[in-house]
Amino acid sequence: MLRKIVCITFIFCTAMVYAQNEKLLKMMMPNENHAKLGSLVGFWDATCSVYGGNGKVVYEETGFCENKWMLGERFVLLEHMFTSFHTAAVVGYDNFLQSYTAAHIDSESPGIHHFIGDVSEEGRKKTFVLRGESVGFDGELVSTIYVIEIANRNNYKLKVHYEIDDQHLKVIEINFSRLDDSTVRKAQKQINKFVANSFARTAMANSKLQALNPLVGEWKIESLIFDNAGNVLRVDQGQSHNRWIMMRKFVMMVSVMGGYASVSIVGFDKTKKAYVAAHADNVGTSIYHCEGGKKGKELKMFGTAMDYATGEKTELTQTITFQNINAYECEMYRERDKVGLGVSTTQLKAERLKK
Repeated sequence: MLRKIVCITFIFCTAMVYAQNEKLLKMMMPNENHAKLGSLVGFWDATCSVYGGNGKVVYEETGFCENKWMLGERFVLLEHMFTSFHTAAVVGYDNFLQSYTAAHIDSESPGIHHFIGDVSEEGRKKTFVLRGESVGFDGELVSTIYVIEIANRNNYKLKVHYEIDDQHLKVIEINFSRLDDSTVRKAQKQINKFVANSFARTAMANSKLQALNPLVGEWKIESLIFDNAGNVLRVDQGQSHNRWIMMRKFVMMVSVMGGYASVSIVGFDKTKKAYVAAHADNVGTSIYHCEGGKKGKELKMFGTAMDYATGEKTELTQTITFQNINAYECEMYRERDKVGLGVSTTQLKAERLKK
């Protein structure tokens, strides 16, 4: 009888673990909520109107936009290129938070702005309303509403409002029209021209950003994943392409190792007086945010991450150590690792590829 009870208990526990793993696995995969972002993908003509504090248009500018799926159709990367400024955003749906999330950067602001919200639908029209903070007219953080209105397959708008004294103050409105196949190549050339010209005429903004310059380039990378006892569970090898973006305000790091891929954006936020980073990968559906400081050759940032073993958020520490101009290491661990309770530590070693 005891053996039977033990057997039944074992089967029940195994079933519970399997069910939990199945649930977590499903939470890590893209679904119909991510698919709703698909209408944004493509090449677009863009007309940007910038508004002043009086609600009137200060100036208008035309440009181009390239939006593309990334990391297994978990996120859409929006890149807007204008003559005088650039903007970009990583937009996705976080299955754990059950909300749409975005990390936004631009060449005019120093930080990475984070937004979270929902979508409403009326026929073919989709309206994504996300809320967060950004830098206002006075250089201080202000409550901000980030709105994407998709009218149909060929037209959408991006609008940014500040919330000041319970009033919505429109700051930016960008109208997008989809380009047909015959004009896409022309748009690609123009985008490349915008990027080349802005990079050539833009000096490094400050010494804090200059400290990130050793990350830029093509790298051979090796990733090691350890268990709680310090044993190597898995080794992956691949490459990373790291480049300056947003007129040398941020470094974007795109890494591919076997079946794993990730995108990280690193910069220095003058408002917070801290280094900041946003990270996304093809393992989950979350955008992780970190911030911290640099001491000597070590850049250490702190934030939160999703623990896929429990489905809960936990403390995250990311450290980048600059060994020399041709090598750096990155270590990422969760708070639970330090007390030996769960998710393994990850180390990444990068060696610059020779030209």
